[in-house]
Amino acid sequence: MIEKKQRVRFDYYLVQSEDEDKQLTRCNITKLIQDIKKLKVEDREMTNFGVPVRMDYIHQRTFNEYGNLELTYFHMVKLRNETLAVTKEYTEELKDLEIASDDFIAEDIGCVFDPRLAILMVQRNFYSLSASGIREYLLKMYKTIYPDKDVPNIIFAPVPNKDVVDRIKRVNKFRKLTLGFASGMIDNSKSKVLKSFIGPYKNFLTNCGGTKLELVVSAGGKGENDLDPEIMKKIAEEIINDNSLVSKAIFRGKEGDAPVEAFDLLNGKYSNYAEFSTNKKGKNVHLNPESVEEEMYNLYLRKDNRSKVVHNLK
Repeated sequence: MIEKKQRVRFDYYLVQSEDEDKQLTRCNITKLIQDIKKLKVEDREMTNFGVPVRMDYIHQRTFNEYGNLELTYFHMVKLRNETLAVTKEYTEELKDLEIASDDFIAEDIGCVFDPRLAILMVQRNFYSLSASGIREYLLKMYKTIYPDKDVPNIIFAPVPNKDVVDRIKRVNKFRKLTLGFASGMIDNSKSKVLKSFIGPYKNFLTNCGGTKLELVVSAGGKGENDLDPEIMKKIAEEIINDNSLVSKAIFRGKEGDAPVEAFDLLNGKYSNYAEFSTNKKGKNVHLNPESVEEEMYNLYLRKDNRSKVVHNLK
């Protein structure tokens, strides 16, 4: 049987908080996580945006080969027992997915925190918590555990991807380009390439009373031509040389047979990927949190990855 693989993305955030002078400093959330671990499982549950959320599988591991670096892994689940899914076989019939009254559908992610760099590595799952959801959960738990203390203004700042420029230069199949402009940018733009795109829309924007314009250019469907790579790279180069030309610049494309990715030239976040097996003994299976934890440690501590994180923080 062919082994099924799931490609999982991991994003990186710098955890910060404001000091007394309202200056941002790196924030160590290890103690908060460990204090959450001391609670009973049912007491770790919080309602987040109307949905129950819980932290579990909280582990701390020391890596002696990295100067006794202590990393903390925690697993987050979003629980729901309403609007349940249905199952589908090779028939026209849909069947309700039946669960007990005290069971939930769980959407989960794994996270690793490095206190030295104040970096939080987050597994991406479209249906589970976002970084803002994790932050909201931590703030609520802080208020619960330390009721006599002021809740700090914890901020998750995406680690920028300074290599996105080099990656765009390697793309040879562009599928979509999204550009955003404020009206002043259109007036002041010195870019010949960009003006050829946006010039005709200036009067339309003014007549509508608008102040912002977003332009989307996309290629056709499968098998059709891609966007011209030379023009795309020329636009990217002009924006790199003067990022005041646009307020948004997102390129979607790929290099060779790689999957299509989004490259945010102005606000690109650093991320990477790992593959996991999603079938066992002929059955589709959920990603094992223990396997995810091990892979996250391996990926985070890999020399080339860790050096990129440090580089992107400078």
